[in-house]
Amino acid sequence: TNLGALLDSVLKLTHRPLELIMLDDHSDDGGAGIVDDYRAVFLESEIHLVSVAAESHGKKAAIAQGVEMASGDIILTTDADCAFPTEWVEG
Repeated sequence: TNLGALLDSVLKLTHRPLELIMLDDHSDDGGAGIVDDYRAVFLESEIHLVSVAAESHGKKAAIAQGVEMASGDIILTTDADCAFPTEWVEG
């Protein structure tokens, strides 16, 4: 999984405050454990791991669940295999 690289790039983003909602789709790639490993380097208010509802089906349903939970003015979505430049949010 490339989730560690994604989280490393999120840590370097210049935009703050930041709310990161990680959606656990119950895949067997160990993603939930990787997010747990990163909790120590994020502020508690910045990172949330959410299990996608069992009745939700597919990526669109998972994203809709995450967007509904979000409290910020800017909502950006991505996949776990992406990484960003430090000023991605401002761009």
